[in-house]
Amino acid sequence: MKKRLLVLLTIFALPFQFVHSAPEVKQEVVELLIPKLNSDRIAHFFGSFGVDQIPIGSSPFQDCRIANLYSLHDGQKFMRTLAVVDYQQPVHESLKQVHQEICQGASIGIALRQNGWKLDKVPVYFGNVALSPQVQAWMHEKESSRAAVHIYKLMVFKNEGDERVHYCTIIEVQSPQYLDENWLQSLYPDQYKNYRESTKEVSMLINSLNTLIDQFPNPT
Repeated sequence: MKKRLLVLLTIFALPFQFVHSAPEVKQEVVELLIPKLNSDRIAHFFGSFGVDQIPIGSSPFQDCRIANLYSLHDGQKFMRTLAVVDYQQPVHESLKQVHQEICQGASIGIALRQNGWKLDKVPVYFGNVALSPQVQAWMHEKESSRAAVHIYKLMVFKNEGDERVHYCTIIEVQSPQYLDENWLQSLYPDQYKNYRESTKEVSMLINSLNTLIDQFPNPT
């Protein structure tokens, strides 16, 4: 059912404990994580990172990549981010090679970085959504809860001064054990304050996201 990433990243990280809330926000950790990719942040907190693509036939997000960004514990995958990736079409000529790698299962941020691209997240929305029992099971979340949501357009460039190329729009639903809204506010203070409004575009994305969450398959 799932298309697996080719790599599992392990680095020195904080000791993992099976708790069901986000880590305490500490300014020194915030400053360390601000410039990091989401994959790096997951590895920092939980010691490992991997990604599976999840094919969903009836997804309200047509032609989008739906992925489980996870950490691994005692042979079990804990979803840390449910990511919906809507690629800008047509894909820019300069991105076609790395796009091929990403379509084959590579982490978006890691693949772009390894191919010399710099990333710029242009904010669209910060908020939260309710989790279905199925998504809670993927996240190993025992209690019914809401999860922080971050929507942004991913712009990429090679050198400062280059034109930014719009590669995709990403919706990230963060596990309550990973990043809550306090963390998003700390990592993106100005953006968080200025992008809370539910515009027409945001409303359409959130409606589709809620449908996806309700229809999400159970983990196998």
